[in-house]
Amino acid sequence: MANIYIVTDQRVGEPDILSAAKHASLVLKVDGNTVGEYPAPEGGWCHEYLHETANILVTSLDAAGVIDAHLGTEWVGSSEV
Repeated sequence: MANIYIVTDQRVGEPDILSAAKHASLVLKVDGNTVGEYPAPEGGWCHEYLHETANILVTSLDAAGVIDAHLGTEWVGSSEV
């Protein structure tokens, strides 16, 4: 089972990539092909919920290869970070 490492936690000096995309659907892709798309919660994603949800969802995928996570078109994580 792969883990998805979400990179939306913002540290000092890093850009905020979550705010602009927090209402977009979570899209999981393997080798560029969409394997799952999940709508944002009503209030939008936060880092913790996004991380938790992505890792729960990835357990249901029957996919081999690198799994990338996007919010809409914004890349937010991968099984290979």
